[in-house]
Amino acid sequence: QSPSAKASPFGEANDLLTADNEAVFFGLDKPLKAVLFTKKTETPKLWMRLAEQWGGSCVFGEIRLSEQGLMDKHGIKEEDLPRVVAFFATEGGGELGHRPLSYEGPTDFDQISDFLGDLAKGGTSFLEVRRVADEKQKEIERLQAQLERERETVGVAKAEIARNLLGQVGHDAAIQKDLQQEKARAKELDTAAAQLRAEKEALELEIRALKEVQGSFLIKLHGDNVDAFLSNTTRPLKAVLFTTKPDTPPLWSALAEAQSTTTAFAIVHHIETALMQKFKLQDLDLPRICIYSSGKEPVVYDGEVKLDALSSFLRDTVQGGDAVIALRQQVHNGVREIERLTTELAESRSDVEMLKSAEGREGKETRCDKCLQTQTKLHEGAQAADMLAAMLRARN
Repeated sequence: QSPSAKASPFGEANDLLTADNEAVFFGLDKPLKAVLFTKKTETPKLWMRLAEQWGGSCVFGEIRLSEQGLMDKHGIKEEDLPRVVAFFATEGGGELGHRPLSYEGPTDFDQISDFLGDLAKGGTSFLEVRRVADEKQKEIERLQAQLERERETVGVAKAEIARNLLGQVGHDAAIQKDLQQEKARAKELDTAAAQLRAEKEALELEIRALKEVQGSFLIKLHGDNVDAFLSNTTRPLKAVLFTTKPDTPPLWSALAEAQSTTTAFAIVHHIETALMQKFKLQDLDLPRICIYSSGKEPVVYDGEVKLDALSSFLRDTVQGGDAVIALRQQVHNGVREIERLTTELAESRSDVEMLKSAEGREGKETRCDKCLQTQTKLHEGAQAADMLAAMLRARN
């Protein structure tokens, strides 16, 4: 065992894996594990540098050639060594509950570090997008090589046609037809290559947007990253603040930091006119907080704009889903109705006092139908709010 493995508890540095401790290694909390398959009997310095660089978000292990059972289990042959394989915890990940992803590049610290960093920040979805982009790049290169060969063929054909023209003047029509077909074929290849380049650029934009969404607990939405934010499934619950303020309110930053493990937070400034139109909002509608859950229509938050109230609302939404959102909205509506009826009752009582004063009926109780009706409504509204609050507590 290497000195580093002896000096640190299991899972905190680089662990030498055996048949006895492999299950413990893959059962560690961190979802990302990086394993070096090697012939060497000492841990390479490059691997220890990588463990030091990414040890905070990734567990590092080492399987040596002497562990033939583990080599066979993971399908690694001696001629494949050295080989770096990242294992990412995922449902349906096989016997160990992890999906293996082999690093295919050179033995270079920076490139292996980028590979592990991308996987740690973006997960398997990021690598899948990068894999598609790489495939598109390879397809572009293949088509470009094919196009070059076709152009060489066209050049040879033109030279041959020119020679034949000297002795076969009667074949002009056939020669012209062949030349047109070759030109058409070259044009088709140019169009296909341009289309693949456009697809590659779109995928690169998607990768940048995914990095931004995965790498921050609060992002500013714009046209390039809004779709990646809404479609990302790492945190299905999303909270978006639409505002006319030029800076992010401290309350929203504090809420995002406190609830970042369960909720993705974003902010849209009113100057993002395209997004304002997309969400069908105008400056007069702001500020507005919208909650997105399960890919459905957003729910407009209309409770108190305070840290505790917003945190409680988001926690209830994570635990109870759309049903709790509906109950919360009913409670908010009940509270507002009680406030409205209380104001109306106060106005009615004021009218009664004014009538008493005007008519000089001191010491006599005056009955006001409007006042009694308002009191009845207020009582009924309070009962409804209490019932909804009890239902909400029962769900929690």
